[in-house]
Amino acid sequence: MDIKPQIAEAVESHRQEALELLQTLVRIPSLEGNEKPCQEITAEKMRALNLEIDIWDPPDDALQAHPAYVPTGKSYQGRPNVVGIRRGSGGGRSLILNGHVDVVPIGPEENWSKGPWSGHFEDGRVYGRGSADMKGGVVSNLIAVQALQTAGIQLQGDLIVECVVDEEAGGNGTLACIMRGYTGDGCIFTEPSGLGRLAVSNRGAQFFRIIVPGQEGGIEFKHELVNPITKAIEIFQAVEAYSIMRESTVSHPLYDAYWNTKVPTGICKFHVALDRRLPGRVGGQHRVPARRGYPGRQTGLSGIPYGMVSQGPLAQRAPAASGVVWPLVRFLRSPAGPSVCADPDPHRHRCHGSETFHWRRGRQRPAPARALRGHARRSVRTRRGDDPQHR
Repeated sequence: MDIKPQIAEAVESHRQEALELLQTLVRIPSLEGNEKPCQEITAEKMRALNLEIDIWDPPDDALQAHPAYVPTGKSYQGRPNVVGIRRGSGGGRSLILNGHVDVVPIGPEENWSKGPWSGHFEDGRVYGRGSADMKGGVVSNLIAVQALQTAGIQLQGDLIVECVVDEEAGGNGTLACIMRGYTGDGCIFTEPSGLGRLAVSNRGAQFFRIIVPGQEGGIEFKHELVNPITKAIEIFQAVEAYSIMRESTVSHPLYDAYWNTKVPTGICKFHVALDRRLPGRVGGQHRVPARRGYPGRQTGLSGIPYGMVSQGPLAQRAPAASGVVWPLVRFLRSPAGPSVCADPDPHRHRCHGSETFHWRRGRQRPAPARALRGHARRSVRTRRGDDPQHR
């Protein structure tokens, strides 16, 4: 019996409800450390769905002791994870639907065509920070459960919905779920990786800091003193050159057929520490936070200029791949699976998801698939705004 039309009809019946829930979540500025108001909304929705609910603040000490912990510099107290469970009838395998409620900063608000916290709905699109990444996914996970209930479909295995904190900074919210015992047979992260495709791998990442020392002095001595800003520019250019070298030498079968750029390498931002006690003072130190993606092995920068200090890796996420033969991926690609995910080349979407790394490392099994939001995604379209800041 084909139950897909039955499920699609049930999802469609909740279209307006999904839209309103998404708008409510987008209007909450759930930046890193301020996720609790959003989590109160997700918990309320889970209660309305009669799910078994588990709400807890990830324990700082236990997280920091875990080998997969990524330092973020912030406590998790007052930043609860929320998990809801729809119990199966028995004899089936469990599935986790994972989504995060934290969002990245909005940047200059004047660059937004619509307000970043407006949840504005126009022409089938919801605008605002997090509408795509990934409150749209969170809503879709919850609506998926509701659609099953509306359609009267009972699963054999448990369906676990995770709404986690701290994906953007470290992914430790998902790690906290694993440490609490939520290790399903399969896991789908409803990240906005693209329409109609699955992502079965992530490229991994390594975070490090480069400190370029300089000499302080008046502006009249600028030609005699070491200026850390100009030296930092040299480092930036060296990192870019290193990136080009890696792109031309590193190979992986999941990526080679589709992208020449396999190893994105870049410096995220510059922060200049200037001593402003005197006009024209040259700063004594320049910090260069950076992030490097790498597909299979750890390598270090070479040719570091004299006097430069490299700190790192401050955090590291190993690359991971479940492969196209993993049972869940095979099903989603099969005619029996949802048509929105039936892509002959599901590995075409690169993703750098901190949660995929944690789930794989905590479970010691292949990484989960990152999928679309299925029919719910199509019912309530979400997208970034008209400028690169929208996410």
